[in-house]
Amino acid sequence: MFSGLNNFVKYILPKRLFYRALIIVAAPTIILQIIITVVFYDSIWIKANKNITRSLVAQLKAIEEVYQNDKTNLDFLTDSYKNNFNFEIGINQEIFPKNSGERRFSPMDRSLRRELKSTFGNNNYWFNTSNFKNAVEIKIRSNNDVIEFLVPKEMVSASSIRLFVLWTTLPSFVLIFIALIFLKNQTKPLEKHSMPIMQKQKAGSFIAVASTAGLVGFNGLCPYIASKHAVCGMVKTACLENGPMNIRVNALAPGPVDNRMMASLGEQLNPDDPASVVDMVNGMVATNRYSTNEEIANLALFLGSDESSNCSGSVYVCDGGFTAA
Repeated sequence: MFSGLNNFVKYILPKRLFYRALIIVAAPTIILQIIITVVFYDSIWIKANKNITRSLVAQLKAIEEVYQNDKTNLDFLTDSYKNNFNFEIGINQEIFPKNSGERRFSPMDRSLRRELKSTFGNNNYWFNTSNFKNAVEIKIRSNNDVIEFLVPKEMVSASSIRLFVLWTTLPSFVLIFIALIFLKNQTKPLEKHSMPIMQKQKAGSFIAVASTAGLVGFNGLCPYIASKHAVCGMVKTACLENGPMNIRVNALAPGPVDNRMMASLGEQLNPDDPASVVDMVNGMVATNRYSTNEEIANLALFLGSDESSNCSGSVYVCDGGFTAA
């Protein structure tokens, strides 16, 4: 059973390394966004529109009561609401609709149904929110009459909710796009330049440069973190794909290194006292110092040599214990 499922997953997954790495980055973000949309958006919609919908239904109830108490001023009533609230009101003795026009999974419809049911009771109301783009059609049974309303849709739902959803969703897709650019640059040397040569000679050692950012998270560095995590996943995938051809694939994950990159980072974080950034980072490292370029190079030399002939599919860390805690 599990063997068949495993073969099915392998069949449907993309074969190219870039797209596999993209799934590693995009899939968690997309799943999280779906959860946010289904759970939180639905809840927020109901809460935000509760008072708006309740106010509308209260007006409909007031119109019905006024009509039942005084039917002589019907024209004044309908004209007044049309001029002040943009309501279209009609009264007739048509057969009341039996089939509901509401949408089952619409938060707007659910909110409106809840208020109409509590005010007018079951089988005494009918509404449709999809027949018109900017209006909601509502029908109320009042004794032997049917009162029809056509009300602006903004009186049922707040447009700011959609803006909120856009605000929460758009950054996620922007981050995926940025990560895609990073991934393209990361996988290009592997797919187009190095691997074809190694595959032809049926031997080789590919060393990807990742980072400790591919093993942990850092506040405010989402695109960079996502791209480095993808590199680590890409290495494991490439290891499985190219292992039968005697090609080893590993990743280097340097921690803080005493080089131009970290010096530039210190100047950006604290232009007045970059040395304080060094002290702060050293305090997070078990050996209490940065790694050197030579130490990173020595690890790369080991991975590229025959001394690591059976090392593949791993992420090798040189961080002085930065990620040990």
